[in-house]
Amino acid sequence: MSSKFQLIDLSYLESIADGDNEILAELINIFLDQVPEYEDGFDTYFKEKNWKDLAALAHKAKSSVLSMGMEKLGNE
Repeated sequence: MSSKFQLIDLSYLESIADGDNEILAELINIFLDQVPEYEDGFDTYFKEKNWKDLAALAHKAKSSVLSMGMEKLGNE
């Protein structure tokens, strides 16, 4: 495994894509598109002390992070 991808394990996504690299790329791109949404939402909800929406977004982000194989980050 390349040191560049030490935190990412695409095994789960590869199993879903079943060898279709286009689907794999699409799943990765969906995740990458979601990252700014998570960052903005965390910042906004925290500043507003909107704990309910912050918790819901954290749950959604955790699922996305775990699907990318980032077990350590997803379980912290």
